[in-house]
Amino acid sequence: MLADDNWGAQQLYSKIAQVEAILPSLEQYCAELSTELSGIDVNQRMFRRLGGMWLLHLVHQIVSLGTDRVGEAELSRLTIPFDSWSHHSQYVSSASYRQQLASIVEHSGQGRATSVSTAVTQIASAPAMSRARQQLEKALQRSDALSQKVTIVRPYIKISTIQRTRAIWRSKSICTWNDLETKSHSAVAANLPKRLSLVPRSSSDDLGTVARAILPLVLPVGYAEGLKSLRVELEPLARQTAALYSANASQFHLPYQVLSAFWGEDGTKILSHQHGGHQGLDEICAAENYETRASERHYTFGWTDSRTSLKALPSAMPQRSRSSISTRLLFMSVASTEVIYRLQPFCLPSHVRRCASETRSFVDNLVWPSLPVIRCGKSDIAELRLAAPVVYEDFSVPGTVSASKSALVVHNYFGVSWLETLALNVPTVCFVPEGIHRFRAAAQPFVDALARVGIIHYSGREAARFVNSLRGDPSAWWKSAEVQEARGAFVARYANFSDDWLDAWQDEFESLLAG
Repeated sequence: MLADDNWGAQQLYSKIAQVEAILPSLEQYCAELSTELSGIDVNQRMFRRLGGMWLLHLVHQIVSLGTDRVGEAELSRLTIPFDSWSHHSQYVSSASYRQQLASIVEHSGQGRATSVSTAVTQIASAPAMSRARQQLEKALQRSDALSQKVTIVRPYIKISTIQRTRAIWRSKSICTWNDLETKSHSAVAANLPKRLSLVPRSSSDDLGTVARAILPLVLPVGYAEGLKSLRVELEPLARQTAALYSANASQFHLPYQVLSAFWGEDGTKILSHQHGGHQGLDEICAAENYETRASERHYTFGWTDSRTSLKALPSAMPQRSRSSISTRLLFMSVASTEVIYRLQPFCLPSHVRRCASETRSFVDNLVWPSLPVIRCGKSDIAELRLAAPVVYEDFSVPGTVSASKSALVVHNYFGVSWLETLALNVPTVCFVPEGIHRFRAAAQPFVDALARVGIIHYSGREAARFVNSLRGDPSAWWKSAEVQEARGAFVARYANFSDDWLDAWQDEFESLLAG
């Protein structure tokens, strides 16, 4: 049972701020635990790069636990994840795994967390690229002078395989592209007696104290007992370079996490890049704050602030359709969720339910020449419960391709997809329920300008009324000077995708390495 039913923007951002305040001290504590359990000296910065994103998600999940008690049952058997992906996949799919976390939290508050007698390690394989693509990309690249290159791992670029291949070939003098694919993991088991000896004894329900009480029991094995062997195992994956870049790997990709921790201590510059729609826009974005703390330089889609490590750098213009359908209305819907795996707007079940309710209002009041195409997963269809006739689209076609062949794209949440359609200059409408999201002060004038010209709305009914006024043809509205001015100003700062992205990357990396 998750206690998020009454969480609006004020409550949510307050919770996020509470976690942000204690994360540095918890990172230091985890570094100490990692040192004790691995036999390797791990400092705070190393752990931040190794397991900092896992830690952030874990504390968010502790905050999101409801008030239902788990009773007096003893916690005797413990499932410990091997890495962040193993934890995430279990947390979102297994009620028993979530119940285990609730039990550990409750038992720690009662001073009974050391009742565990057995432990098993849970390993889940993260999605990987095809072996054929791995071999192709390796064959395209030379391995000389690697020390003066930037290793690119899992960038956020929604381009075709052909376009990616061309980018690798063009940039091979300065970049080595390597997604660090491996399926083998260390078989080291958790040292339960040692972990139990490290559990602090406290009955406080303060968030920081609770987190410290359970961390020895839930710290992933790959960040602890398995770290030494993992470091050796992963050495053949890549030779160290002057810089290491990624947009996605810090969340769930263990090889990148390990290499960034150790290479960073040996002088490699760690570079990160924005990959989500909330960075720079949300009043507080925990993932953004983490990436900025963990990197020497964090690249954004165009925005900056007073933090000196931030720098704007475009990402690739997403893949587009070669054709269009004159009356096609595409509706891109937020993914449904039954659990809070991260404190962020639209990642809460109550937010999803409110977005679904506004979506029903939008569809019920929509007047359009063709049936709207709803892009969502199978589980999302049940959450939406649309009574009006629609056409459902799965994810077999890339979202930006589907969007760019549409006359109008409508979104029911603020994620990365609405940034992409604005950047692609596809007619875009976005509506969200009042009160579940709040923009930071620097972004608000740009957002207000979008609302004034009809791009942003705060109810499904209002959005439908506006779309109906377009009478099936949004082109005149979209091409008007005031709409394009508002769109252009917003895109330049918050959705800076470019066809010339690779030239910008090469210029940036050459400057970085020369300095």
